This record gives sequence, structure tokens and C-alpha cells, in this order.
Amino acid sequence: MDGVITRGLIYISLIIQVFSSGTFEMAILSIYNGNGRRSDGHCCVGTKESCSDQCRTFVSACLLQHTINVPELPECIFGNSSTAVLGGNVILSQTLNDFEMSTLLIRFQFSWPAVFTLVVDVRHDNDNYLSQNDSSELIIRSIVSETIYPPSYWYTQTTLGENKSIQYTYRVICDDNYYGAGCEVFCRPRNDSFGHYVCDQDGTKLCLPGWNGEFCQTAMCWDRCNMSHGFCYEPFQCSCFIGWEGESCDQCIRNPGCINGYCHEPWQCICNGDWTGKDCNIDINYCHKYDPCEHSGTCLPDNQKNFTCECVTGYTGTSCESVICEDRHCQNGGNCSVSSIGCKCPDKYYGPHCEFRKLTCDETDCMNGGTCIPTLTGTMCNCTKGFTGDNCKSEIDECNSSPCKYGGICKDGVDGYICDCRDGYTGNNCDIIMDPCMGTTCFHNGTCVASSSVFSGSCLCSQGYTGHRCEIVIESVYRY
Repeated sequence: MDGVITRGLIYISLIIQVFSSGTFEMAILSIYNGNGRRSDGHCCVGTKESCSDQCRTFVSACLLQHTINVPELPECIFGNSSTAVLGGNVILSQTLNDFEMSTLLIRFQFSWPAVFTLVVDVRHDNDNYLSQNDSSELIIRSIVSETIYPPSYWYTQTTLGENKSIQYTYRVICDDNYYGAGCEVFCRPRNDSFGHYVCDQDGTKLCLPGWNGEFCQTAMCWDRCNMSHGFCYEPFQCSCFIGWEGESCDQCIRNPGCINGYCHEPWQCICNGDWTGKDCNIDINYCHKYDPCEHSGTCLPDNQKNFTCECVTGYTGTSCESVICEDRHCQNGGNCSVSSIGCKCPDKYYGPHCEFRKLTCDETDCMNGGTCIPTLTGTMCNCTKGFTGDNCKSEIDECNSSPCKYGGICKDGVDGYICDCRDGYTGNNCDIIMDPCMGTTCFHNGTCVASSSVFSGSCLCSQGYTGHRCEIVIESVYRY
């Protein structure tokens, strides 16, 4: 009854721990059966006294829970495996044609228990069915009770009998992507939408550079990325939420159409000092800056369109640019026949409302030789050279432009000027510099210097010479 309960608990344990996966591996190194006999002493082939042929040898492995007393036909709780017929009475691993022939694999999908018992039976295949239930065909049995943890090295076991032996190795390894003492830790490296990591020797996930989180699914953004306004799909990026922009997602996006404004939060349009309106496109000081109203109109601030002109009587339009053509607005006998043309004035008057009288040349006094010329609005004076103004009464002062250079004094004349130049300068505008040493040659390495009092040059002679041009040699008399 206790055995039934124990087996039941083991089965339950296996069911609960199905997320483990590994393999118990066993490799046969050698089998020796010198007389070709079974464990009961009888020949595999022939009579008890005379063996007529070699045994047809194969091996089975049974993996079960740790036990001291192994029954004749054990129940392989952890799994079992067997080979095909490997050969006769002497079998060496190097003589086998296929390495897989001598290797037994017992797969498990439960948490490896560490403590186990391994029963290895070398048998004779008497019926060509590789039967493992006939104890009479047993050649030699090897039993190992051990504690090992995956991944393990190869352990070697040698079992001796009467003129018989078997030697084999075994180990426990976890399947790919399984780790831990029981192969119960699953970790498969990946780099996709489900995770970005590799696995260490214990199956612990190690995030790839730029990722963190339990499954390394969270991208690490730039340190300067404002995480209140942005995020990142890929490492070291900064993708902005709607309404934010900039490398660090720290700049709000203004309301579309906002011209002279800024924002603290997305879609705002907070106007700069001199602007107003929904889009901050209305200049508060427009009237003062541009004085847009014509014909004495009064400019008034307008929060909808920068300004509104309040026009005087007789004018209309955005800037009071248009004349209202009504007879009552026409002066000095003017009249209006078409509303969009304006006042039609008598010959002697002009202006939008005929408010200005035309002068004739008889009434115009052109001075300083100016000539009167009739125009559409009256007369004008064509002035002679050197004069300007409405009546040519003002003489043009040519010295206003300061034409004389290098300290020259300008004297105005009619239609011209004269420059009185300082010493050393000449030309109409005193812009030509004269060199007082020009044309002066000093001999014997003499040097010409300009006089500070008069505009002239003189020679400064080297030692031993004199004269106006240093042309005279001074004779020296030495007495001893």
C-alpha cells in the first residue's frame, strides 16, 4: 500500500512539474562475456555444458526513484530505454559502427529529482523481440544509486560478474533553453516584441543593451527624454506624445495658426507683448506704427483686424482712401454724377472735393531766374541751377555735403563750391596729399625730412657730409 501511495505522489509531482525538460544519457564503453553465458550459468545458445554460438547481446536501462531494494522487474518511474543487438560476447564502443547504437537516452519532462537509481541490464535476445521481461535471459545487471545535478560531467561505472563485465558512462543534461538543478528554469534567448534578452548559465534573463523589465520588453529612453511627454519604442529614442515635439519632447506644439504667440501646454496660443487675438496676429500698436488711415481719418485698435479707420466726412474705405461722391461733399461748384468717380471740379479747382484752387503763372512768382510751368493742379517753378524750393527762392548750399577732405574749408558759391586746402593737400576736394620731399635727392645716404613749420623738405646728412643735398665731403685733419 505504501508503494502505491509513493508512486501516486511521484506521478502527481511529474504532472505538476511538466515545464521541466532534460535527458539522462548513458553510453556503453565495453561489454565482456567470456563464456557466452547468462547470469544463471546457462549458455545463451547451446546446452549448459557446451555453448554453440555467441550471445545476441543488447542493453536496457531503467531509471527509477532512489531505492535500496531493486525488484527483479523494476518499475521505471523516471523512464527507460534499450539498444538494438550490439554484437556477441565482446563489445567495445570503438568497434560499433554507429555511436548512437551504444547510447541510451531517457527523456524527462519533470523536475529532475537529483537522487535516483539506475538499473542497467545486459540481456540475450532469444526471441528477436528484445524482450526485457524474461529474467532468464539476463547476462549481467549493474545498479547505480547516485545524486547528480544537471548539467553534469560524465560519470563512469564498471560492474564485474563471473567472467563478465560492463563499463558505461552516464550524465544528466537539460534540454536547450532549460536550466537549473531540476531543468525547471526555462529561458530562450529572443530579440522580438516578446522580449530582448539572452540567458546566463543559470537561466537568468540578461537584458540586451537598452532594454529592461521582467522580460526585457521596456525600452530605455534617453536620460534627457521628458517621460511625461514622450516614450520610446526602441532603446535610446524619444518619441513624443501628441502635442509635444523636440529632441527631448519638452516643447509644446502651439495651436495651428498661432503666429506671434507661445505655449505652456499643447494647443495653446499665449500672445507676446504687443499682440492679441485668437492666433496672436492682431498688432495692438498697429495704429501707432503704421498710421494707416488716409485723409485725416482716425485709427482705432480692433481685436479682429488690427485697426479700424474712422473717416472724416466725405471719405470711406478700409483706410479712408475712397471719396464719397455726393454733391453735398463737393466744394467750389463741383458736382457728382457717378458715385465711384468723385467730384467733377471747375477748371480753377482740384482735389477730391474740389477744395484746392489752381494758381496761374500770373499768380506764381518764380524767383532767381526760375520759369513758371502750368500743371494739372496749378503751376510749378522750374529753377535754375543752384536754387530750389516752391518758388526757387532758396539757394542750394553745396557745402552741406562736406565735400572738402582732410580739414579743407568749404566756401559755397552759386551752383558750386570751393575748397580751401591745408598745407600738404591739394585737389578740388583737398583729397590729394602732397609730399614735400618729392623730387628732392639727398646724396651720400642723406635722408629728406619735411619741415614742421613750412611745407618743404630738407636733407639730413650722414656723418662726414654737408651741403643742401649732402654733396660736400668734410675733410678731417689729424695731428699726432
